[in-house]
Amino acid sequence: MRSPSLLLAATILLLGSSKVSLAAERAVVHGDASLLELLITAQKTNIASFPRGSLTAEVRVVQANGFSNAVEASVVWEGERTYWEFDTEDISPDRPKPLKTRRRMIEDAGILMVYFPGAPYAQIATDRSAGYGDRLRLRPDQAWFNFEGNNDWAEEFDPAKHPDSVFTVGADGDLIVVERKQANGNLLRLRASLDKGANVVAYEDQFGPSGEGFWREGKYDWVQDSAGNWRLQRYEYKRAFSGDPDDFDLTYVLEVSAFDPDPIIAADRFQFESFDLADGTIVEVVGANPRTYRHGDVNNPQDVLEELARKLREEGFAAPDAAP
Repeated sequence: MRSPSLLLAATILLLGSSKVSLAAERAVVHGDASLLELLITAQKTNIASFPRGSLTAEVRVVQANGFSNAVEASVVWEGERTYWEFDTEDISPDRPKPLKTRRRMIEDAGILMVYFPGAPYAQIATDRSAGYGDRLRLRPDQAWFNFEGNNDWAEEFDPAKHPDSVFTVGADGDLIVVERKQANGNLLRLRASLDKGANVVAYEDQFGPSGEGFWREGKYDWVQDSAGNWRLQRYEYKRAFSGDPDDFDLTYVLEVSAFDPDPIIAADRFQFESFDLADGTIVEVVGANPRTYRHGDVNNPQDVLEELARKLREEGFAAPDAAP
């Protein structure tokens, strides 16, 4: 892994060779445009720094309407493949007790596999029809270096991606401060720290001329490991749909308690067989060749589909996750 000094050295080298283009047709940049170039290069370097790894994390989402949910997860990834083991707890104002669920999940080449040991039930979605929300988007390339799970910060910094915007950029000690104002009045302010690998440490986003339509803010805490790598320790964001910063509608907190950038990964970790299904588990395959069968039952009795439908109606185990 690259050390911070190597990261900055690589950044300076790339800037000198003009690898990053700010040649937008209409975007206006006030201040030192080279700072934007530095951030774009550093962010692209950071997001590519963890092609494999493992982590343990906890996510808490609290909504003003009384709904809340939490996830405790262990995640392993290599390239585009990901494996999760996680427990969820969902609280609803119309439900007397929290709904707790334990699950395992694999994503590989667009195929999503999920196993509910307590049901027992498993689903294999081969047609990209299934997905998962922010609570499970925990990989570095999903949650550490992008804007609330959407665009990478490298895109948010790039005037070429936002030709209708006016950028103002400057330095404040180790911080690079960027303000991006769009033609419709939307305003994004953010700060990135050169002392922390040029990672974003805070942002504020307002919709409309005065932010009356929507408002949100986020903060990142970064920690440096023994190899010099900066990894996420805590990320929190808040949203106020009324535009009032004192009237939050949603709060999201992600805390990473353990991280290994080079773990030992079992050869079958990203294979369906690694779930080690209990005999009798109902398996539903959705996609081009849909079918339902019972694990360990060669004959696949006709009553499996009826039993599956009953379980889904009673226990609601159809979707691996819902976005907060």
